[in-house]
Amino acid sequence: MLGSGLGGLLIGITENLAGGYIGSGMKEVAGFAMIIVVLMIRPFGIFGQRDIERV
Repeated sequence: MLGSGLGGLLIGITENLAGGYIGSGMKEVAGFAMIIVVLMIRPFGIFGQRDIERV
């Protein structure tokens, strides 16, 4: 719950900054690019943890 709230806040800030600095057409692209970068770095989410399963 906390991770989704923080993620939404970060995407909103990123889109507004990209709209101001890069251009209004790049707002959506910046949001998607941020999602891809976060998933490449932290595939389990911002606050996610790996499940270690011992067999």
